[in-house]
Amino acid sequence: MENLLILLGKYFLLITFLYLFGRTSVLLSSQFMGKNISDNYEVSGINIQIFYPIFGLFFLGNLLFIINFFIPLKNNLIYGFFLLLLVNFRKKISFVNLKKFFISYSPSIILLVSSFNINFHYDAGLYHLNNQKWILESNLVKGFSNIYAAFGVGSIHEYLSAILWIDNSYILLHLMNLVYFSFFYGVIFYALFVNKVSYYKFSFLFLLIYSILDNFGFSGGRNGYLNIQSIGKQDAPIAIIFLISSLLIVSAIYKKKYSEFDTFLFLILSLFIYQLKVSGVAIIFIVIIYFYFYFRDSNLKIRWVFRSSIIPSILFFLWSIKSLLQTGCFVFPSTFTCFSFEWVDKDYIKGIEDVTVGFSQSYNFKGSLFLWFQQYLSNPTNKIILSNFLISFFIILGIKLFFTKFLFHKKIGFIFIIYFSLSILFFLRFGPDARYLVGLQMLIISSLGIFSIEKIRIPQFIFFTLFFISIISLPRLDSYNSFSLSYLPSIQMPEAELVTRYDRYYPKEGDQCWVNLSCSSNREDYFIVDKSFFKTVYFRN
Repeated sequence: MENLLILLGKYFLLITFLYLFGRTSVLLSSQFMGKNISDNYEVSGINIQIFYPIFGLFFLGNLLFIINFFIPLKNNLIYGFFLLLLVNFRKKISFVNLKKFFISYSPSIILLVSSFNINFHYDAGLYHLNNQKWILESNLVKGFSNIYAAFGVGSIHEYLSAILWIDNSYILLHLMNLVYFSFFYGVIFYALFVNKVSYYKFSFLFLLIYSILDNFGFSGGRNGYLNIQSIGKQDAPIAIIFLISSLLIVSAIYKKKYSEFDTFLFLILSLFIYQLKVSGVAIIFIVIIYFYFYFRDSNLKIRWVFRSSIIPSILFFLWSIKSLLQTGCFVFPSTFTCFSFEWVDKDYIKGIEDVTVGFSQSYNFKGSLFLWFQQYLSNPTNKIILSNFLISFFIILGIKLFFTKFLFHKKIGFIFIIYFSLSILFFLRFGPDARYLVGLQMLIISSLGIFSIEKIRIPQFIFFTLFFISIISLPRLDSYNSFSLSYLPSIQMPEAELVTRYDRYYPKEGDQCWVNLSCSSNREDYFIVDKSFFKTVYFRN
């Protein structure tokens, strides 16, 4: 029992810290914009406190990557920035709303059972952990992608994960991923049971049904719903923020409720998606649509838009500079965004780009779409997920037609059609990998619930039951089998067997270095020059 309490304590401390850091960030940002935002503020019907942990991750991650321009993150000076938490004392915390926050987040404690059989993802040993080790040991490295190409697509999660190495069990890396799931189910719980926001009622009901159907179907199920990934992947967090952000923005457009601070929040959520992974850039389509209606339907002035976008724009600019220094490209490995700096080899980048495009099974809009689709379905995973998604879609559509009346809203219907079409075209061109489509698939399902009203009354306990079945069924069965009160979850860091290659190390088998700054599975010969403020990585001629 003591071990379980330790695990619960770690998660509680992490959530509390992120809550306070997120609240600090909102207070400082609102003050910068001349606003007086309190804990009672609502974003498209959802209390802002539900978002605090996500805002905490966003602002902490951005603070860390900016600091890492100058110093390694193992430097104890970074903890001085945690004094920012004292800003929370400037405005009294609303304990009524704080209670709502913990009530909304508490059901997700069930997901901690996934900690008992979690392990590192293959890509963690491939590049994530070594990337984090570099962040801990060094300030920004120019030409960082020359060490290993995957370093060039580094996520803001690498910075957040790096400071969580303070726990030698590495379980905090997993708990950070669970924060996103807690946020997701926290939003649903708040909307359905706390504030009872009717706008989201059937959208979230259909998502809960969709989550349960994920456990059934061809090859045992899997229809594109969220899954708890191994440590080192952040596809689920992207899907969650993509879905919630899209629903919030569409709600604002529908209600014609535009505000300077809401616009600021939408922009930072969109930027966070991009910083988590470049493939999340499809969120820009709904942001553009939002601004079109923002200017068409509201009386807000241009200067208010400018003020709400100052902080996101500065952070986007700094993130782009980081990418430019590390890779020579604004968006790695897209060669048309690259520059001919002395540490940049465009042939190397072009080779990475070709491999990436080929791996993602993207469609170039030149050949036969039918033949491409046949090839896409030749991948068993793609075929299973698409088949089960379509089955789930039509089952939920049947439930909708039987239980609800549909009130069509021309403008919102048009927005969804445009948004889905542009997103599908984007993913076709840049890679319709099943991991990248989760957020879009969930948004399609949730859109079936927009503007639905009850034709046959559904008791509240049905919503409550589906909510808990959804959470309970999310961890794998192996997680429940592995659960033990006498065991404190901990992940062992493997060590790779290495051989000498050039003047560094290379994996003897496979391509995983795990944690060794002198190791890379890059077949190119590179060397590091450490004679200026930034270390620089060059290829040997």
